Amino acid sequence: MLPLGDTTMMAVIAENLRLAGIRRIIMITGYRADALKEYIRSIGDYLQFDFVHNPDFTTTNNAYSLNLAAPLAAGREFLLLDCDILFEPDVLFRVKDCQAPNAIAVQRRINLGDEEMKIYSKDGMTVHRITKGGDPQKAFGESVGIEKCSAGFGFKLFDTLDRRIRNGNGRTEFYEAAFQSVIDGGETLHMTDVTDFKVMEVDFPEDLRRAEKDILPFLRRIHAQGTNP
Repeated sequence: MLPLGDTTMMAVIAENLRLAGIRRIIMITGYRADALKEYIRSIGDYLQFDFVHNPDFTTTNNAYSLNLAAPLAAGREFLLLDCDILFEPDVLFRVKDCQAPNAIAVQRRINLGDEEMKIYSKDGMTVHRITKGGDPQKAFGESVGIEKCSAGFGFKLFDTLDRRIRNGNGRTEFYEAAFQSVIDGGETLHMTDVTDFKVMEVDFPEDLRRAEKDILPFLRRIHAQGTNP
């Protein structure tokens, strides 16, 4: 619900989902869950939200939160979105319409640091390694936090998440660790290049200021032109 000019991060993401033709959303809640649900219902009456609460949000990471969606998402094709990213709707279209059954949105960047989730590839088409570690100079680019998973890939992903959580490490991991395990097990995750689109992660106050200046005016124009698909 972070304010973004005269709107919020969540309102922008919800409108992007609407424009991409996505109607059913599974939202994992944590901090101020009741306030978030009330806010979502006030802005997203054109979307169907299923809320799943993580009561241990103060002591767990997003791998644990993602696994809570298994009863609703396992066995279905789904898109996975982080909630701290601003992006134009065409990013969703490109990932959703990718011919590969499993895809991850990647931006090509050379100035990667410790904070970015880096993508490494051996063939320039599929993910070999996904991690915040490694040599940034050897990375293909940065994961922007949007993935498409087939029903089969998702089944293995949730199975891996559950196993890692039961073993202990998964409670405090990023969910990309489970993606890596599924890839190591033989599944293929294709890279979808979205470098030509406006995408940014909002982690720090300076990111928010830049988003309000550089991205929000552009998204307002896109949303004003959009129609209900």
